[in-house]
Amino acid sequence: FCLMGARQSIECDLQQLIELTRKGDLVELELRLQQQRFQAVINVRDSDGWTPLHWASCFKSSAIPILLKYGADIHMKDNDGSTPLHLVCRHCKTKGTRALINAGADVNSEDNFKRTPLHRAARFGTALSIKMLVVAGAEVDHPDKDQKTPLYFASYHRRSDNVKILLDNDAFVYHCDVQNNSPFTITQKHYQEHEGKGASARIMKLMQKASPEPSQVPSLKQMCRRFIQTNRDLFQPTQEELPKELFRYLGFTPLVSV
Repeated sequence: FCLMGARQSIECDLQQLIELTRKGDLVELELRLQQQRFQAVINVRDSDGWTPLHWASCFKSSAIPILLKYGADIHMKDNDGSTPLHLVCRHCKTKGTRALINAGADVNSEDNFKRTPLHRAARFGTALSIKMLVVAGAEVDHPDKDQKTPLYFASYHRRSDNVKILLDNDAFVYHCDVQNNSPFTITQKHYQEHEGKGASARIMKLMQKASPEPSQVPSLKQMCRRFIQTNRDLFQPTQEELPKELFRYLGFTPLVSV
């Protein structure tokens, strides 16, 4: 039942879009969005700061392309600072993740806790989602407000597949949070608690492979690599300025001045 009045009409139209999105009634959703009045509320937030695109990211990722077609804003944040990409990664919607990334979603957008979609994917999502985010430019070692990286969350929640894909993309094993815990130390703790069995054992092997001689002090190679990764705008060497051997050692291709 919709009350008369401008505000009530907006809320009523928004609620219709949300309900159709949640149910996955894609035919009726598109019929509504062909009308100007419904297009006008596609980016209106509900009391939690959610737009229809946020709802689609949680419940029916199949509705995402339709909402994008009619102007849904992929960058809008809810009351917690989460974008639709944060939510789709939280709810393991691989197709939705791909759709939002292809539409230009910011893979390094921070929520109110300074966590990116990669933090959500590392804890809740799949290795495929992580790979898509990294390929799209997600910062693998992005720290949240407590200095926890995506690898910390994958390690803490014993997501061995996610740990592997992060390590394969040079995630830093010894990045310490504000309590001086790192992905490696939390893995050591779990390994002892679970008597070297299950996911803890698999993750420990992955950690040891990534760093054969565990140490709280990173190697010169790691330090140089991280410096270049985090200072690309300031550090733009050419082939002539630094020897090719150094770049090959660090795993980078020399940048050539044009």
